Formats: sequence, C-alpha cells, structure tokens
Amino acid sequence: MRILFLTETIPAPLDSGGRIKTFHTLGMLATRHEISCQTFIRTPGQRAHAALLEDRCESVALHLVPRSPLREAISAVRALGTGRPFTLVRHNHRAAHAAIRALARREPFDLVYCDHLSMVQYGRGLGLPLLYDAHNVEWELVARHAMTLARPARAAARLEAARLRLEEARACREASLVLTLTEANERALRLLAPSSRIRTLPIALDVRGTPRTLKPASTPHVLFVGGLHWPPNAQGLEWFVTHIWPIVRHSVPDARMFCVGRASAAQRARLEKATNVSVVGAVDNVEPWFRDARVLAVPLQSGSGMRVKILDAFARRLPVVATPVGWEGIDAVAGRHLLSADGPEAFARELVRVLRDPDLAEALAEAGHRLALDRYDLASVIRQLLAAVEGAASPGARSPAGRLKTAG
Repeated sequence: MRILFLTETIPAPLDSGGRIKTFHTLGMLATRHEISCQTFIRTPGQRAHAALLEDRCESVALHLVPRSPLREAISAVRALGTGRPFTLVRHNHRAAHAAIRALARREPFDLVYCDHLSMVQYGRGLGLPLLYDAHNVEWELVARHAMTLARPARAAARLEAARLRLEEARACREASLVLTLTEANERALRLLAPSSRIRTLPIALDVRGTPRTLKPASTPHVLFVGGLHWPPNAQGLEWFVTHIWPIVRHSVPDARMFCVGRASAAQRARLEKATNVSVVGAVDNVEPWFRDARVLAVPLQSGSGMRVKILDAFARRLPVVATPVGWEGIDAVAGRHLLSADGPEAFARELVRVLRDPDLAEALAEAGHRLALDRYDLASVIRQLLAAVEGAASPGARSPAGRLKTAG
C-alpha cells in the first residue's frame, strides 16, 4: 500500500512527545508499506534531519515555512476575519497545498495519513481515504489551558477552543478512521462525531532499543523535558519553579534542575533567576540528560493526550513524579510505576522522597520499565496499527454516499 503521510513538523530530533510518536509511527508503517512523507520545517538548518526520515520513507518533502512575530500576527488577523481557529490558520500555506495536491494527482496513493488536526486541511479533497491521527483532543486542550489564564487571554482561548471543537468534529466525520491515544480522548471525540470510526492505540516506543542506565543516578538532579513554545509546558514549568522548587531546595540544598526543550531568551532569563535552575534549550540528543538525572518532573496543569516524556523515562529506567494531568492516559499505578501529586507541597514532598531514597528510586524505575515493555513497546502496538491503517484504506471504509459508517 502507498501512503501519503502529512505531518506538521519534522519528527527530528526526538526531543518532544509529538516528534517521538510520529517518528515511531513512520517506522511501524514502513515495515509493510511505502511512505511518502510531507512535513514542515521552520529553518533551513532542519534539513539536516531529513536523513532520519529517508531511512523510513520512499520519499520526503520538506516545506520551509519560517515563523516570526509578524507571520503569527498575520495568522491571528486572518483567523479573526475568517472565524477559523488560529491553530489551523498558522499551519495553512498555499504553496504546500499546491505541492501536495500535485503529488496526489501524479502518484497512485491508497490513503492519506493526517498526523495532527492541522494536516486534515491538506488531506481533504484529494480523493483518498483519510486517516486522522489525533495526538490530542485539541479543543479540550485549549479549553483546559484557558482555565489557567487571566482575562482577557481566557476569553480568547475559550473562543479558540470553540472554533477547534467545530473543526475536530468535521475532521472526525470526514475521516475513514480516527486514531486516539487514550480512551478518554476517544470518548471526547465520540461526543463530537458519534458515527465516526474511532480507535484507541497507545503510543509506541522502541523500549528494547532505548539506552538505559543500570540504576538511577546518584546526583540530585531533576529533569524537565518539553518545549516551552507549548503553553501547557511553559505554564507548568513556571508554576514548578515558582512554587515547588524552593520547597525542594530547602530539603535538598544541592538539588539542581535542568530544563531541556525549546525556550525563548525571555523564558530562559526568567526561569534561571531561580537558584540551581538551568534552561538547556533544544538539544539533538536527550540521552545524556536522562542519564544524569535522578528523577523526571512532569508538573503539567493542563493538556490532553499522552505524555511521551513519561514513557521515555520509563524506557530509560528514570523515576517519574507527575501531576494527575501530567500522567493522564498512561496505564500506570500511582505509587508503583510513578509518584503522583497535585499541589506544590505534595509535589515537592514526592520529589524529595525520590532524591533522598535510592531504594524507592530504583523500585519506581524497575516497575516503570516493565510497564513500558509490556504495554508500550513497538512489538506490542505495531500489529494493531497496521491492521487499523489497512482497514481505513479498504473500499468498505466508507459507504457509497461518502458518509462514514458507524463504528462497531
């Protein structure tokens, strides 16, 4: 089968949950099918990552679409004028549309795989069965984040959430199949489009092939992984550094915090005012930072989908402390596979426990690693994914009238 795969950002380096998920999805699909990948880059330097995709895909096209404050402002004005979500407008580019349509006319594809909601606008109208891979429930993610904002930002976020809700409902109705990461996300999307075919498949990692240390590091280093361009990451880390980190350092004065992921100069300057906090920024290889850490902190207060960073920590045998929202959707047991806490004092207390107790750290690391092997390894997910994708491309995926069949 020939698959036209559309994704909103090049899935390399593997420094974010979305990129990790997309990278491994491509690898699983490529074991049986030919993939033509169309993806977007923000800078010419990102072309260097294309080699990673070329090993998995028959062809790769990189659409260079730079980001700037001016471009973002223009997208915001267009969104306001058209009534469409800003999230989709900022990803909507005429030249990319034309190139993808021309490719679909030239090549005999069997399916268009739309990785993220923003890619559905490129996949519709190509005359192909459409699969929508919903990394998150986008409207719900924005609505949750709105609750953490002050006015007038809260009102703007709620309007964006309402517009995204309409777009997600439309995408689900148009798709031959919708893939979600968690049962909660599946339920949320079924409320939008009850007749759609929706299936939950967990994120898959190469757990067996992931480097892992023999035991958690002895240094009292706390790791945060995530790009601060994503509002839930930025808001969660600000909350952590302001309200949790001082409590941790009171109990463990030599504790250090390392934040790995894209960050602006202003974010870096603000966060590094806190003692023993270092904002590393984007890196090509996260392995050294996982290896030197004692614990991964996931202090998210909003979000949707599944945090790949937690599964990555499990695969590497790194203990995890997370808020309930942070580990939502992961088939884990609090107290066994990770420690869960919500308020600042409770979160700090659990972090201190891991930093001070090597036996606890090792027990969490072992339990998390076993869970990752059993539930989230590539070998556990690949057959389910291939069967779902092949079913979405079959002639019976849609009725003759083009309406979606009800999921059975």
